[in-house]
Amino acid sequence: MRTLIALAALLAASPAHADDYWGTYGAHYAGLATGLLTAGTAAAFDPPDPPRLGPAYAPDGPPAGAPLDLSMPFAIDQRISESELAVGLATGLSVATLLGVSDDDPRWHAHDAALGYLGALTTTVALTEVAKVTVGRLRPDYARRMAWCRDHPDRRACKSGHLAKDGRKSFFSGHSSTAFAAATFLTWQLGGRFLWRDGAHWGARAGAGLGAASMLAGATWVVWSRVADGRHHLSDVLTGGAVGAGVATLWYLSLFDLQGDRRLAGSQPGRATQALMVGTSGVF
Repeated sequence: MRTLIALAALLAASPAHADDYWGTYGAHYAGLATGLLTAGTAAAFDPPDPPRLGPAYAPDGPPAGAPLDLSMPFAIDQRISESELAVGLATGLSVATLLGVSDDDPRWHAHDAALGYLGALTTTVALTEVAKVTVGRLRPDYARRMAWCRDHPDRRACKSGHLAKDGRKSFFSGHSSTAFAAATFLTWQLGGRFLWRDGAHWGARAGAGLGAASMLAGATWVVWSRVADGRHHLSDVLTGGAVGAGVATLWYLSLFDLQGDRRLAGSQPGRATQALMVGTSGVF
């Protein structure tokens, strides 16, 4: 919590007081704002109407030999819910910030890390939402969730049409894209600071390697759970993971070099920001 409070203070004060801040970070904040606006706008649209389903997808289940790509069992509970994913992504922001705190110019490293992490997530979410409402692919459990609504017409998700609308948002997976965006960005941070950084201690490299492997394994678990839960086709999660990893890589490399050093080191804090840093030094 202390790290997040200090980070919020830095993000709020730096734009107002850093020398040539907007000239240095203007493009990054424009990308961040564009991602937020695009994601919010896309979420307000409905995906295309579903095609007519044949007898293979009748409510009582498909006949023997029928394709199962849209008749996976429907379950309300998921292995990884949206709230659990949100907690994981928020934790990733704290980790990204902490990874920059102990380096040279720690607070500006933390600032750039937080900006890059948030930019990677917002851009990934924007691309995901646009794809979902543009493609309108049916989820693997679409037929069974429609049958569930026929059996439970009074459930709020059925009465509002949310369950049907969400059932047409299979491509591509938002869980997979955001999980891999977060894991990839943090892996780049660990790599630049410890794994392949010149002169890094072997113990630091081993710890960073274990940390990176754990985060990528966690993202892979998210990908697997979406297929196992019947929420996505395999191509949905593979595409989502690739998009998230690619976006995170672009954001990281726009702010840091391969040694983990800031590319935009020419932007230094002004006097007001320096005073803020002194005041918040105890928080770190």
